[in-house]
Amino acid sequence: MKDVGGFNVEWVDTKRAIELEPQVSSECIGALLEQSPGHLNRTDLY
Repeated sequence: MKDVGGFNVEWVDTKRAIELEPQVSSECIGALLEQSPGHLNRTDLY
């Protein structure tokens, strides 16, 4: 579990995505995670 932009994220590619786009907004990260096959702890989104 990693804290990314206020989200607790369990997704292998999250770190790589942030490295590729270091200035991506938290909203974009959330959108990526919702569309990914990864696991997102939705209780931290709302």
